[in-house]
Amino acid sequence: MNTKTVATEKPRLAKPRKPLPHGRLSGEKLGKLAERMVREALGMEEPPAEELLRKQFCELAEQWRSETGMLSIVQQKAIHPAYQRIIGMGKPVLPLIFRELQNKQEHWLWALRAITGEEPAANANDFKSAVAAWLDWGKRKGYL
Repeated sequence: MNTKTVATEKPRLAKPRKPLPHGRLSGEKLGKLAERMVREALGMEEPPAEELLRKQFCELAEQWRSETGMLSIVQQKAIHPAYQRIIGMGKPVLPLIFRELQNKQEHWLWALRAITGEEPAANANDFKSAVAAWLDWGKRKGYL
C-alpha cells in the first residue's frame, strides 16, 4: 500500500495587536495605521528603526525644502518647524544630514552645529569652505 506522509504545518499564532485608535485620525496617523494593518495582514515585521529614521528625515527635509526654498535668509530657514524637528532627532540623524550636505550642499550647517555642539567651520570664509570643513569633520568622526 502506498502511503504519503503529510507534513503538518505548525499553526501560526497571531501576535497581539495594538488596539485601534478611537476618534478622528489625522492623515499621518491614518497612514501609519494603514501601514501597520498591511504589515500585520502580510505577516511582515516592523521596519528597522534606521529605516523609520531615514523615512522621517526625508519627509521633513522635503517639507523644509518646499516651504523655505524661496527664503534667502538662513536664519528663517533654520527656524522652520521641519528643520527644528530634524535637529530634535539628534545624533542618529547625523549620517543622513552629512549625505544630504555632500550631495546637495544645502544649509545644514546650522543643524550640524546645534546637534554636535562643534564648529569645525569657524575659520571658513565662505559657504563652500564651511561645507568642506564640515564634510571633513564628518568623515573623521565616522558619519560619512
